[in-house]
Amino acid sequence: MDNSLVLVLLSICMLPLATSAKTCQQMTDHCTCKLSDSGKIISLRGIDSTSQPKFQNIADTIGPWLFDYNPCTQFNDGPSDKGCSDALVCQHSDKTIDPVQYFLVGGYNSFSTSVDAKGNVVFSYQGSATKKSEVTLLCDINNVDPIMSTVTETDTGQNSLYSFTLTTKCACPDGCAHASSKSLSTGSILVILFFVFVLVYFIGGFLLLKFYKKKEGTEAIPQYEFWKDFPVKVKDGFIFTKDTIKNRKKGEYEEI
Repeated sequence: MDNSLVLVLLSICMLPLATSAKTCQQMTDHCTCKLSDSGKIISLRGIDSTSQPKFQNIADTIGPWLFDYNPCTQFNDGPSDKGCSDALVCQHSDKTIDPVQYFLVGGYNSFSTSVDAKGNVVFSYQGSATKKSEVTLLCDINNVDPIMSTVTETDTGQNSLYSFTLTTKCACPDGCAHASSKSLSTGSILVILFFVFVLVYFIGGFLLLKFYKKKEGTEAIPQYEFWKDFPVKVKDGFIFTKDTIKNRKKGEYEEI
């Protein structure tokens, strides 16, 4: 058999495996993704901090460097002209270096997701042109307080890659609440349905009367006579209810 034909057949056979590879699709925020195999959600929203980095002064395995990390909400670290701005991961020197140096290693707008060979979801961030970081999420459904590992630095030739592992129940499928899980209340749904019905009623009725029954002017408004008198009927209803309550109270006083 021709070698090129064999390669084609092998490629066709491998195609289902390639397309079925597990992924985690990024959602609307910067810390949530949806698993392709189960449709469940991985979200770090439950351990995010809105005021300061959730994880601070994470140690590096080499050098006098520390890292701050916040899963979802961007933060600023250091002086405005030399610090980290709109960061999710910021590298800074310890007190042995004066003044303290800051480097952006994970920008808010550079978030991406992947799944490693072990099936763990990985959140990746690009910082400056030569620095990037990745956080491998390890699922522990019984974990109450998330655990952040020390940082491992790898020189890839073009970038310095800073790797973390984060052990938390939020790394488990549907382990933590997430923004996209919020659903409309029953009352909200009923209000929406009501206004949709009103729009369909008036627009649909107008089109029917206008173009099918050839009505003109106010005759093209559905049940015009009813709606014209509707405010008066509502007013009469309020007056009737008010007088009924007043007369009932008056009768109670007379009995006393």
